[in-house]
Amino acid sequence: MLCLRILRDNTLSLTIGDGIKNMECWICGDIADSREHLIKASDIRGYFGNISKERPLYKHTDATDTSINYRINSTKSNILKLKSSICQKCNNQLTQLYDCAWEILSRYLQAEWPTIVKKGHFSFSNVFTEDTRRYALRTHLYFVKLFGCKILEEKVPINTGRLSEALIFEKPHSQVFLTFANAPEIPVDDDQIIFSSRIQFGNYDSCLPDIALWTYMLHPVSIRISYLSRSSPHEYRSRAWHPSQPSTQVRLGNYHVSAVK
Repeated sequence: MLCLRILRDNTLSLTIGDGIKNMECWICGDIADSREHLIKASDIRGYFGNISKERPLYKHTDATDTSINYRINSTKSNILKLKSSICQKCNNQLTQLYDCAWEILSRYLQAEWPTIVKKGHFSFSNVFTEDTRRYALRTHLYFVKLFGCKILEEKVPINTGRLSEALIFEKPHSQVFLTFANAPEIPVDDDQIIFSSRIQFGNYDSCLPDIALWTYMLHPVSIRISYLSRSSPHEYRSRAWHPSQPSTQVRLGNYHVSAVK
């Protein structure tokens, strides 16, 4: 889990778990010599402003532990990244367009969120005025990439083969859905929190997980990423968006903690 927030003295608070050892890139099989941000660096900068020695981040060992462990002076710090599970070529070249698409959508959601909440929906056509469906697909693929990295980091027993195929061939993953929701107020002094949960997973008709959920939040903008098989309860698909859907309009779902029933 990772959680970021500004403290009263204008420092930032962060919580993140341990990761995995060096390995092969899960996308292409080359040497994993690159590390993915658990929260995108542009999201951290856009939400909190620039991070520096004068306005640092602090890593905490636990979400409830207020003791300071590590000082972080830049969003490039490895403390903000997952362990190496991806190669530089896949992280920088293959998936760069996916990162850029999410960065554009993220900025739009942050700027327009009060209006979006009032309407109960937003449209990708207002975010990407040209080639709308392709750019919407790329936002989906950004979370496919992050999901694959988290699967390995957290040792979730889900095969990443179809995830890598989706990224390489720029096509949607049929089982990965996004649910956008308005998060409730959080009982902290500043009400500013960036959050990435651990993956919760379970099974219904298989020995291996056929459902997995996790949350990526730039409070109050919340995105639940869902990996759903055909046997997963229909309720998890309610108001969930998938790039195969005919409409570019996305309805907001109900916010709840990403927990598997």
